[in-house]
Amino acid sequence: MLRASALLIASLLLAACSGTAASLQTPAPSRAPTTSAATPAAATNSPAGATATPAAADTEAPTAAPPDSPSQYRPGDPIVLTSDGADWARITVSKVKAVASFKGAYYTDKPKVKGDVFIEAYIAYEALDNGVDYNPFDWQVFANGEAVDNFAFVMNGPEPQLDSGTLPKGRKAAGWVVYEVPAKGEVLLSYQGNAFSNDAPAFEVKLR
Repeated sequence: MLRASALLIASLLLAACSGTAASLQTPAPSRAPTTSAATPAAATNSPAGATATPAAADTEAPTAAPPDSPSQYRPGDPIVLTSDGADWARITVSKVKAVASFKGAYYTDKPKVKGDVFIEAYIAYEALDNGVDYNPFDWQVFANGEAVDNFAFVMNGPEPQLDSGTLPKGRKAAGWVVYEVPAKGEVLLSYQGNAFSNDAPAFEVKLR
């Protein structure tokens, strides 16, 4: 009888010890994922989020107006473009002039179509933020509502011609573009900002 009582007391003590161990270990696993695992996960996601934002900004051309109704400017107007709500670049189109030909020492550039003229414009970019792209293919000309060739290739045109590249904040780039257009009628220089985009123009400058 005494032996049975001793065995019963021993069993109760073991059960009590087992219950105490389980209650002490239960909170430990539940706290670990919250403090040690969750924090690195947030740190890992943070750089990924930072990378995604510029990537999304690069695929979207900065806009000066709603894409369905591009704003129209005059030569000499400074045009500020924004990206993600911040000033991105300042672009100015100036020194617009129509000429019948460009004469050189050994060759004269003449329009391919009889009666057309060349129209030239000086385009200046100023980077208000990092990563401002400039490119002659940013632009397209419409004469009387009809698209014309991207460029008129001339040997004796104004220099320097507009080149392409990327500007850091505070830097500038500028150059000339030349197009062949009809001698009369409206001429719009349309800025899209990405030659491979299907978006509507960000703005237009009325050259004539």
